[in-house]
Amino acid sequence: MDTKLIDRQRMTEVLRERARIYFLPEERALFAFDLEQDQYVILAEGWKNLKHIHSVIAHIEIRDNKIWILRDNTQESVATWLIDAGFLPKQIVLGFKHASLRPYTEFATV
Repeated sequence: MDTKLIDRQRMTEVLRERARIYFLPEERALFAFDLEQDQYVILAEGWKNLKHIHSVIAHIEIRDNKIWILRDNTQESVATWLIDAGFLPKQIVLGFKHASLRPYTEFATV
């Protein structure tokens, strides 16, 4: 994979494919992808008994040619999804972690 450019098409395919597996039967996966601003949001919506489900599962942004994971409410981790799809850890920033903690991960710091 070219480490200079992020393959946006492949990334969106991976997010859609893996998110659908993640969701419960009573939920539906909603994808809000703003390709102009490189924002990718996955939402869960549905009903469980009498409780309405509506939450952000993941928020990803491409910034400075890195994949910034800003929110990750998955059990497996969005970073794992991306690595399994061939993206490199140095292409991924765990933006939900404070900058002082990022050097202690296998991922990019900025």
